[in-house]
Amino acid sequence: MLRNSYTGPGGHVYSEAIHPSNNSSLGVREVNGGAECASGVGAAQLGAQTVVATPGRPGYAEQQRVLISCVGTDGDVWESTSTNGGRTFDGWRHPSGTPAPSLSTPAVFPTSLANNSWTIDIRWNGRVNPSFPDNSIVAKTIS
Repeated sequence: MLRNSYTGPGGHVYSEAIHPSNNSSLGVREVNGGAECASGVGAAQLGAQTVVATPGRPGYAEQQRVLISCVGTDGDVWESTSTNGGRTFDGWRHPSGTPAPSLSTPAVFPTSLANNSWTIDIRWNGRVNPSFPDNSIVAKTIS
């Protein structure tokens, strides 16, 4: 099964399950946690990116770990993770460290050879927080 995540009515985040052989929708539901996003959604899963692992096979648990991220209505980046392939998430929070005001949808991708972390790339809003110059690309690692 494939999943799409997107911002919908009221800025809430939705997840759509897609059948991989015919691209038909298997259903849409709101991501738990009540996020209100002012941007699109960046998403990535861990594990091998070219081969799908089935239950019980090596790499399956890693591929079930998904991170989604968006810019909230407060202008800062928010993120949430899933350990069950994106069916449910563990709640929305700011990435740790300095609050991260962003001017665009964060880019999210897996970054660890051990399959245990993601990187969120942020287009920094230096007018809101002068920690970095305006429009700098700042990477935050999420474990």
